[in-house]
Amino acid sequence: MAIDKLVRYTDLPYVLQMLKSKSLTLLNPASWDDKNDAHYVECYRKKKDLMSVLALCLTEASQTYHHWRIFTQGSSGACIYFKRGEFLDWLKEQKDIVGRKVIYRTVKQLKDDISKNKIELDDIPFIKRKAYQHEAEFRLIFDSLKSSKKFENFTFPLATIEQIVLNPWLPQSTVSAIRQLIQSMDGCKELPVLRATIIENNDWRSLADGI
Repeated sequence: MAIDKLVRYTDLPYVLQMLKSKSLTLLNPASWDDKNDAHYVECYRKKKDLMSVLALCLTEASQTYHHWRIFTQGSSGACIYFKRGEFLDWLKEQKDIVGRKVIYRTVKQLKDDISKNKIELDDIPFIKRKAYQHEAEFRLIFDSLKSSKKFENFTFPLATIEQIVLNPWLPQSTVSAIRQLIQSMDGCKELPVLRATIIENNDWRSLADGI
C-alpha cells in the first residue's frame, strides 16, 4: 500500500551523519545486492558516456517486516520519513538529481516495451524486475560527465523530515538514549524519534485478549 511519505531505510550511523551534515549521500550502485539492477544502471552510464552514476533508493510503500530485514542491519536499522510534498519541492530545485518512481516489468513486458519503442535511454536506471514491485521504490539518480565519483553529498533542509523510526529490536532504554542524542543535534530538537512496533504492538495484542 502506498503512503503519502517517502521513506529511506538505512542504518543508524547514516541517519546520524545525515542529520549532522544536513545532507543526503548518493552512492555508486555497483555494490547493490541486486546485480540485475546494478547492471541496468551501468548500461545507462555506458550508453550516455558518463563518468559516474550515483543513486539513492526510497520507498513509497507502507512499513513491512520485509523492509526491516532486507534494507537495514538488524538492531542498527533505522528509517527516515520524509514529508513527500516538501521533499519533492526540494528535489525540483536540484539541477543534478532526477527522482522518479521505478518501473517494474517482467522479461516479456520489457521485451514488448522495447519492441514498441516505449523505453527511452533515460528510463534505464529506473527499470527493475517485477518481482520487486512490492518495494514501490522511488529512486534518485545523479550522473556526471566530468568526474568519476563514489559518492556525492547534497545539502537539504531538515524540515523535510517528518520523523525518524528506529528498528523494532532495540530495547526502549536504547531508543530513549538515541532520541536524546538526535534531539540534541542542531535543527532536530522537535524531531520525533520512535521505535517501530511491527513485531510488538500493544494495541494489536490487546485485540486478541478481548476476543
